[in-house]
Amino acid sequence: MLIRRILCAFAFGLVASVASAQETPSRAASAPDPYTLTEAQIQSAKTPGPLSRLAAIYKEKGDYERLSWALKRLTGLPGAPDWARQSARPDYC
Repeated sequence: MLIRRILCAFAFGLVASVASAQETPSRAASAPDPYTLTEAQIQSAKTPGPLSRLAAIYKEKGDYERLSWALKRLTGLPGAPDWARQSARPDYC
């Protein structure tokens, strides 16, 4: 009887470890890499939130070409943040 309990516990532990070791697809893994986005992909964005985050990433990493694409698209969207519109206009005061 003791051997049966030990074998049952061992089998349960083995099944539990295999079940928890299976990888679940994460949301971040399915997202595109921001450093491989093309100008057309950035121009196809329809909401200002993700574009603002992309612009912040590109500014932080010094990718000024993609930053300009993101800001150009961001300023063309309705509901874009005020800072985006202000940064796109030169101030000649």
